[in-house]
Amino acid sequence: LLATFSKNLPPVNETAAAAPAAQASEPMNVDTERSAPPASSDTQPSYRDPEAFAKFVHVLKAKGFFKNFEEGSSEYATRLEKARAKFDTNYAAAPSSASAPPAAPPAASSTPAPAPAPAPSAAPAPPPAPAASTPAAPPDPEAERHKGLGNKAMQEGRYLEALVHYDAAITTAEAAGAPSPVYFSNRAAAKIHLSEFAPAVEDCRRALELSPSFVRAYERLASAYRHLGMRDEERTAAEDGLRLEPNNERLKADLAAIDAPAGGPPGPPLCA
Repeated sequence: LLATFSKNLPPVNETAAAAPAAQASEPMNVDTERSAPPASSDTQPSYRDPEAFAKFVHVLKAKGFFKNFEEGSSEYATRLEKARAKFDTNYAAAPSSASAPPAAPPAASSTPAPAPAPAPSAAPAPPPAPAASTPAAPPDPEAERHKGLGNKAMQEGRYLEALVHYDAAITTAEAAGAPSPVYFSNRAAAKIHLSEFAPAVEDCRRALELSPSFVRAYERLASAYRHLGMRDEERTAAEDGLRLEPNNERLKADLAAIDAPAGGPPGPPLCA
């Protein structure tokens, strides 16, 4: 089975930087509520290539690996974890430890360099243009089914399984010509819980390309930036979301945490 799958499997290219696992203080729902906190860094999966893993699961299903196990059941989740372990053992790429050689120091010059001209002050960014929050085409039924299974897995803390379903929802919807910002935003939430913060940023940006007025995507974008330690980007995401929804408590808490002095109140819990 592994030999059959590996013939067409592209090499894994892992570029996401590791980040400390986030701490949560309250359960959260996927679309309107908050999900449970992520697992500790000792127990989080080493899953890194959602698209390749989804293909691997598809091959396993064709071979009968999940036969008689209903999606969403605990038995199905157990089989999925076994599949993940086998995938990681045979296909997960270890991050490269090579680093670029240090740059050579600039040559000494007897003539002092002229002082740089002061940079012009940047004009404030305009608020995002309002746009429809739903795709032009109706949602694909199969994509919606995968989204529902992913939401259920998220609510039960099975983030890897949720990620697989959101991958399938996105692939199915794009093939049907009906991409949805909700699928990308929900997949970002699953990636945040798996400490895949940089890929979560990309999913949030894709969601906002499809729907610039989707405030939920701004919440998750601010959350991903917070866990990456990118405070300026977190502030921008929170402010952009608040222009659309001034009374959003989560985004206001994000800004308060950024402006708080050292030792002040922590930021809002993990956004999911």
